[in-house]
Amino acid sequence: VPSVAPSATPSSSPSQAPSLSTSYCSTVGREIVLPAVYKSTNYCYKVEVEANGKLFVDTADLGCLVYNTFNTYGGSEISSYQSSGSNGIATYSGVWSGEITVIEDATVSQDTLVINPRRTNSGTKTFVMTLTVTSCN
Repeated sequence: VPSVAPSATPSSSPSQAPSLSTSYCSTVGREIVLPAVYKSTNYCYKVEVEANGKLFVDTADLGCLVYNTFNTYGGSEISSYQSSGSNGIATYSGVWSGEITVIEDATVSQDTLVINPRRTNSGTKTFVMTLTVTSCN
């Protein structure tokens, strides 16, 4: 006969506080170099989400192979960081202008950068990206 009584008593002092796995970052305290696909090509981007930050792209280092091998970044600045909101949206302006939504997700094993192909336009030089980081710091 199955028991309806619990087999263990719940702890009144759990070892870890419960938390949501995702939140937004208004800034990221480090530069991030990641590959991201734009128009079927895997370019190498450097993202700085902080005051005086920049957005760079290296169109010659496909998939960030050179960066990952030699820790050398040869990209060009395409935009400058302007501000961030509490919703995690960082705005940039420059040769290219747009926004990057920055999400902190402690459950991911590595940072990722995704370019929204429907909202990124090389003719008007506008972009929309999502940067998911393991930590805002």
